[in-house]
Amino acid sequence: LRPRVVDGVAQSSPVGLEHLPVLMDRTTVEPPATKEIPGLINVNTAPGVVLRCIEGLTDEQIRAIMEIRGSLTGEQRATTAWLVVEDVLDLDTYIAIAPKITARGQQFTVESLGYGDHVGTVTRLQAVVDLVGPIAQTVYCRDITSIGGRFPVRKGDEEFVRER
Repeated sequence: LRPRVVDGVAQSSPVGLEHLPVLMDRTTVEPPATKEIPGLINVNTAPGVVLRCIEGLTDEQIRAIMEIRGSLTGEQRATTAWLVVEDVLDLDTYIAIAPKITARGQQFTVESLGYGDHVGTVTRLQAVVDLVGPIAQTVYCRDITSIGGRFPVRKGDEEFVRER
């Protein structure tokens, strides 16, 4: 992206802003032997109070991130390159915060209902599953049976399973 000097001759970069999303999607700068994966802030979903934790971002830039991200396509949000491509951040600011941000999440929340028809019981559990690493891990689990055994079967018609 920046000009470089090769054999004493200044040359422009062969990689432009339009190439940045593909480059970031297909490459990494972390060695594969890295065991620990640091926590990153997802700029596509983080609330403003979380974005303020990223040292180097101004309030104006945080507002711009929150306004623009909702209008982007899934393809544009696939990497953090949209911050530069959409002119939300200048290249120097982006380089400074890039190690602290991500555009993808590796944690998912699962809510499950278990029925014991033969005894008429219902159990409802909520779990957070972390997919970082070779094996998925349950990092949080709680029993939420107290909120009831109703759960939408089909979102479109709001049909519910019967209560016990």
